Amino acid sequence: MDDRAGSEEAARSLIREMYEAALAAAEPEAAVCRHLHRDGEALVLNGGRWPVTGRVVVVGAGKAAVAMARGVERSCGELIDGGLVITKDGHRLPSLPRIIDVVEAAHPIPDHRGVDATRRIIEMLQGLDDGDLVIALVSGGGSALLEAPVEGVSLEDMARLTDLLLRAGAPIHDLNAVRAPLSRVKGGGLLQAAGRAPILSLILSDVLGNDPRVIASGPTVQAERDGERALEVLESYGVLSEVPRNVIDTLKDVERDGNRSQETENGIHVIVADNDTAIDAAAEVAHKRGKRVSVLGREKQGEASLLGAEWVRACREADAGANVLVGGGEATVAVRGDGVGGRNTEFALAAAIELGSHTG
Repeated sequence: MDDRAGSEEAARSLIREMYEAALAAAEPEAAVCRHLHRDGEALVLNGGRWPVTGRVVVVGAGKAAVAMARGVERSCGELIDGGLVITKDGHRLPSLPRIIDVVEAAHPIPDHRGVDATRRIIEMLQGLDDGDLVIALVSGGGSALLEAPVEGVSLEDMARLTDLLLRAGAPIHDLNAVRAPLSRVKGGGLLQAAGRAPILSLILSDVLGNDPRVIASGPTVQAERDGERALEVLESYGVLSEVPRNVIDTLKDVERDGNRSQETENGIHVIVADNDTAIDAAAEVAHKRGKRVSVLGREKQGEASLLGAEWVRACREADAGANVLVGGGEATVAVRGDGVGGRNTEFALAAAIELGSHTG
């Protein structure tokens, strides 16, 4: 093997190791176990101690819900009475939780299975009192999987709105701004359902900035529901004319009625892993191999095709003393046509095109 081939293989090996470290650091089950454990007849979350005097119920939604539920069972064992989590089709995993039920539903467009499972979760929480404890597991995808439309809005309406905004390239913040006023569970709906029972929210963040009001539409976080803002978002993406009249009327009613939020918030919110967790783990591997690492950004966002080209340009302009460049963020895609793939594929292709334009 010549020197160049050996150098390329070493680089590929390092990249694979960094990638695997990033995934391991953000692995949901392990992330939960790092933050939550049992101490006798109490739960300890990030140093805070919560004595168990009644029932402990686990609820949640997201693509990582099953792995997070396994983490809770590993950490807390027989203190848990049961619960229910909703995850995306195909995300049940070979090893399921033993105590906590799992329901699969559609993502990113909600379906009746998610609505039925959400109703079960609401009923579960409404049966609790202040001697009980709720562990809420929140991760990416929860906005679509955990759904209970308000009166006057149907599941089909919610699915239509989600599809319109996704195809228009709307980021999660704007999606949530529209969906929250139309849902019984978003923007603190589960908090309201639990009444006086404290909620310990363990959050695997897929949102830049880690605002718990935005991740999965903040089901356990006090938040205002702003119908006027939702209408502005729909108009900004040019889809307002395609929205059913009953949805527009409902959003106008929310705006007229004012924004109601909980007077108190009974519980805490802990980010167990996020974008920075993965970036830092990848960078640490390179540091240990004696590399000089430069982080080129932690919150890059925008259209995937533009970000891919921007990333290549940022690498070219980076500190010449660094020989490993890392970064993170979240891309969106405005769908045009009927191609296949997703935002990561589009990012990689755009980067490859940009690289190719400067080689010869």
